Amino acid sequence: MKSVIVLAGLVAAEHPIANVIQMMVDLRVKAKEEGENEALVFQKYSHWCGNEQKSYSSKIAKNKQTIQELSDKIAGLEASNASLTTQIAKLEAELNKRKADAQKADEIRGNENEVFVQSEQDFKDTIQAISDAVAGLKGSKKPGLAAVKRVVKKAAIAASSIMSHSEHKVLHAFLQEEPVSGTGRVREYDFHSGGVIELLEKLQHDFESQLLDAQKGETNAVNAHELTAQAQDAAIEAAQASHDTKTSVLAGQESDLATLQQDNNEEKETLKENEKTLKDTVAECQTKSNEFEERAKTRAGEQNAITKAIEILAKVGGVRNPDTHEIAKRENTSFLQLNDPRDQAVKLIAASARLHKNSAMQRLAQQIRMTKGPFTQIKNQIQKMIFRLNKEQTDEDNHKHWCDTEIETTQQQLEDKKEKLDSLQAKIDKLRANIQALTEKINEDEESVADTNEYMKDETELRNANHKQNLITIDDSQKAQKAVSAAIAVLTQFYKESGGVAKEAWEFVQVSKQDPGFEGAFNATDGHTAVLELLEDCLQKFSSMEAEASAADEGDAQAHAEDMSQNKIKLAELRNNIKMKSARKNTAEQNLQNTENQHKKVSNQKYALDVYMKDLEPACIKGDSTYEERKASRVSEIEALKDALGVLKKAFDAPPSFLARNM
Repeated sequence: MKSVIVLAGLVAAEHPIANVIQMMVDLRVKAKEEGENEALVFQKYSHWCGNEQKSYSSKIAKNKQTIQELSDKIAGLEASNASLTTQIAKLEAELNKRKADAQKADEIRGNENEVFVQSEQDFKDTIQAISDAVAGLKGSKKPGLAAVKRVVKKAAIAASSIMSHSEHKVLHAFLQEEPVSGTGRVREYDFHSGGVIELLEKLQHDFESQLLDAQKGETNAVNAHELTAQAQDAAIEAAQASHDTKTSVLAGQESDLATLQQDNNEEKETLKENEKTLKDTVAECQTKSNEFEERAKTRAGEQNAITKAIEILAKVGGVRNPDTHEIAKRENTSFLQLNDPRDQAVKLIAASARLHKNSAMQRLAQQIRMTKGPFTQIKNQIQKMIFRLNKEQTDEDNHKHWCDTEIETTQQQLEDKKEKLDSLQAKIDKLRANIQALTEKINEDEESVADTNEYMKDETELRNANHKQNLITIDDSQKAQKAVSAAIAVLTQFYKESGGVAKEAWEFVQVSKQDPGFEGAFNATDGHTAVLELLEDCLQKFSSMEAEASAADEGDAQAHAEDMSQNKIKLAELRNNIKMKSARKNTAEQNLQNTENQHKKVSNQKYALDVYMKDLEPACIKGDSTYEERKASRVSEIEALKDALGVLKKAFDAPPSFLARNM
């Protein structure tokens, strides 16, 4: 390098070798500047590549997260839809069964009613036949035996199913009897003998009781069927309402499922596009990086080649000019001697040092002033200062670019983290609200389960208590009826035997005639008729009480069974709802925990970025001057140094004696 500088001081500007060397020096400087400029451009490009890769990596992560969330929602909806489909199928089966049971119950009730109508008519016909027989027997004072037998036979056929063996024997004996007189003539038959009329009246009373029981049974059966039908209709209506509700919910969820599946497919397509773009970007950036490295190696080789060429040419720099075959003469000796270029260079450098308050420039001016050697040493010192300032500017440019890159990247990351934190916080709030709502609904359902169980327990206890009371009432009624009936029988027997109550016509055939000499008769106690009527009324009331208690007990049992059935259905639905909501709550709580962990992680990352941003302030933001001011100052300093070099260059025009003094 010294040979080049010496040559520049010895060879005239118009010397061909000097021109070539100068051209190579300029070429080397230009190549270096181009390399530095391209390095800056490539550094920005590398920064862009990094940002693009981070951006698409973030997008891909978001795509995958969204796909996972959509997949979870789809799985949840599919499970819910499957559960709803099963429940709807069960409800449809229940509806079909209940409707079939209702139809079958109607058919059974219809058949029972037909049987009752026929039985009722049979009872009425039998009662009427017996009544006609008794009336026929009572209405004829001395009928013939054949007429009596026809009437009794008709009544016997009608009542044959309820007569005892002894009663059959009485009627059979009566129908087989052939009464004759002592003279062989057919005598008139005393139809009041043998208790035939009494037997027929008893049979009529039994048939009337059976008819009443059959009518009561039919009434109870009709009422029970109506209660069962009402309960069945209520169950069908509840099941149908539940079926319709679940069908509507299923249709809505299937629509939501289709939407989610479409969104999931679109998100997967977006993920593929982003992955392809990222892959292409990475490949392109790698290609550009390889190309830049190749050009950097080429420029380094060019710099080495130019330096070697300059060193080679410097060795022949002292030869004569091939054009003139001589060294050019120097003129203006007096001017160069009077205006020392050293002083001019020192003044330029010192002025720039004072202007920019640069101590290094001041020391350089002092060194040049103290240097006694040739101009080549001075120019070398100035050139080193220029290189130093250029290097400082390059270092600061790199530092500035690094600061800009770090600040921009950090700010972008902070914005991304803040956006992600806001998104995660919104998701956390939504999950917490959802969990709270599910918890409240589960608590409500559990309270409903507890209330329903308590209600069923209370209703069962009440039903048991009522059933117990009904049994007591029925037992009391039966005992009372038995006692009242016995009392009526005793009093009636007494009053009939004593004459207080008139006997029926048929009763006289069974009692002995009174003594013809007895003229008096028993007079019953006043009010005996009212007493018997009161007892009859009591008997009727107790009978009604028994019937009402029995009907009430059957109705209560049917109503209780239907009520329990409805509440069991309600409990099953509530427990199923609790199970589904609990599963959804567990999933939401797991998602909340994962989201909170992610929020904490991102929050720590943002905190680290905030700390890093504060750490960048002293190195990149704070300072006594700005980057632009420092750069302008260096440019001014470099210009001053170049001016000083220009002044020294003119020293080549000085006469040999001057050059000799300064070599």
